[in-house]
Amino acid sequence: CVPDLKALGFSGSNQFSPEIFAEALRRWHPQTLVLVPELLRALMIIHRRSPEVTAPLRYVAVGGARVSQQLISTARSAGLPIFEGYGLSECGSVVALNHQHHEMAGSAGKPLEGVSLTFHDAELHVKSPGNALGYLGEAPFTGSIATGDLAEQDTSGFIHIRGRRKNVQINAFGRNFSPEWVEAEAMNCTAVRRLVIFGEGLKKNVALVHTFEGMEASAREQLRALSDRLPDYARPHHLIFTPLISSPEVLTANGRPRRERVWALMKTQILNIEEIR
Repeated sequence: CVPDLKALGFSGSNQFSPEIFAEALRRWHPQTLVLVPELLRALMIIHRRSPEVTAPLRYVAVGGARVSQQLISTARSAGLPIFEGYGLSECGSVVALNHQHHEMAGSAGKPLEGVSLTFHDAELHVKSPGNALGYLGEAPFTGSIATGDLAEQDTSGFIHIRGRRKNVQINAFGRNFSPEWVEAEAMNCTAVRRLVIFGEGLKKNVALVHTFEGMEASAREQLRALSDRLPDYARPHHLIFTPLISSPEVLTANGRPRRERVWALMKTQILNIEEIR
């Protein structure tokens, strides 16, 4: 069964209807789902409103972008069978996965059988039977594939993804952080639809925020509370509220921000913002 994307709730590249998605779940009774973090939030809403719709689910994998452990814990406490995984298209999608028989909170799980991993300056490289041959019009891949992700593997074999190598930001005082960490934590803020943070070369980090309709004040309070839990160098010190960060032109297919594009469009506002008190 391969339904049209519209039948699953998708419209365009970034519009999604939880109501239509709920009807699809009600119709087909899937036992397994693979979701990005933003869709996990939609599933949680459906689960709270209509638990009978999600009752057939036995396994839900979440990946495609860094996911907050608190978000996973909240979903599991509500009764959803959520497990974090990791993968990329160039490697045939799934590379590592948590499941019922081996699991570690905060990790992306263990590599699938037949997948071998190496690390070069903390960047994860993957060699797998599922690796693609290469990109159209370019030289074929040889050996392992450089993922661009910063990661480590613990002594038990579990993979921990820290963020994108090219996205690590260094502020004006020389402190570095992965923006994916802060952005994943912001997904626990119920008023925040999406957040993109910039701190490269800045004295204070600037967060671009897209809220759900009519929830800017709530988002501001929730992000203040989030800041209190983060070290100063990673806090969203200044906020700019804008729906631009959810527009198709600045998002990848799985919802990751195209940071260079966002920066080009918002650079003036980011550099000129006054502190919000």
